[in-house]
Amino acid sequence: MRVSQALSKMMGIVIALIIVVAVVAGVTSYYMVSSQQRVAIATPSPTPSPSPIITPQTPIATPTKTPEVKVTAIRIGTTEAGAVGYVLGSILANELKKIFPDISISTYPVGGYPINVNQFAQGNIELAYVGTIALGPAWKREPPFDTLPQGAKLPAFTSALYDVAFCLATTPELKGKLGINSWRDLDGKKVSIFTTGWMSHRILMQALQLLGIKVSHIELGAYSSQQADAIKRGDVVAISIHGTAGLASPGTLEFLSKMDLVIINPSPEDAEKVMKAGLGFTWLSVSAVNWTKPMGVDRMFCLVEYTGWHTSPDILPEDFVYKMLKHLIENKDKLAEQHAYLKLFAKDPVNVLVRAISLLPPEVPIHPGTAKLLKEYNAWKPEWDKRIAK
Repeated sequence: MRVSQALSKMMGIVIALIIVVAVVAGVTSYYMVSSQQRVAIATPSPTPSPSPIITPQTPIATPTKTPEVKVTAIRIGTTEAGAVGYVLGSILANELKKIFPDISISTYPVGGYPINVNQFAQGNIELAYVGTIALGPAWKREPPFDTLPQGAKLPAFTSALYDVAFCLATTPELKGKLGINSWRDLDGKKVSIFTTGWMSHRILMQALQLLGIKVSHIELGAYSSQQADAIKRGDVVAISIHGTAGLASPGTLEFLSKMDLVIINPSPEDAEKVMKAGLGFTWLSVSAVNWTKPMGVDRMFCLVEYTGWHTSPDILPEDFVYKMLKHLIENKDKLAEQHAYLKLFAKDPVNVLVRAISLLPPEVPIHPGTAKLLKEYNAWKPEWDKRIAK
């Protein structure tokens, strides 16, 4: 009985222990869960950030700058040494050295207009000595420039320093005997117009052909004694004469010392046709050239060219040409003291440029440096805008 009572006490103790452990475990579990819930409430879950909306944008174009042209040397094309083009080219070289002392500047006596254009196209000179009567045919690829390769670099109109006026003339005796009163009276007759190597010969012949006037050119050499004798004898009925910068050429003066001459003009209607063709002809007062003798007319229809040096903006840029022209204008009187042919330029240099451009066909572009200068002097014409060289 004592054993049974002892077992009952032990079972009671075990049951009590089990109950205590269960209670403790329950309380502990409660506080752990409660603590986790409080932490979860105090620390909210982060809200996912919305994905950014990417709006396509047009890329901003970066302006492309024209590559700067660095000029280190300038070769000036001229005529043969001793000729007018060489003398004036040497004057130009000396003036450029004053403006650009850090640039090597030299003259290259290569020859006449066609050779200058060809040498420029080959990159052998930076400034080409060319008259306006040659710039037009060069850009239109007319003889003698029709053999230039396509894409060859050509000079844009850049400067004009003096003018030349070319006319047709006969003697008073032949005028009276044959009734030579206009260009049309030369049809079917023999003439001697300068020499075939001159651009003026080509263009005077072209003007006659344009009007349907057929003449036979007798090659005697410009201003040669043979030419003088031929017109005096009547072997030819007309010759050509010219004046430069308001002065009769030396050859013309020699002819006039041996005989009298009278200028032959076309009819007003024919003159209008020739001017519309853009060959470089215009009417001038006969007093525009000091012939030293009366020439039988009050006005004369002449092939007029303005001669200067020309380049392109990718060879000599806008600022260079602008400074060059500005310097020449500011020193025009000093230039006139160096050569008689520069006196016309000294009188009105801006007008010389304007008149030169006005005689050019529209195919010939104009250097942007020349355009800048003429705009500064309010002498630029809006219709020339599309002709500015790029």
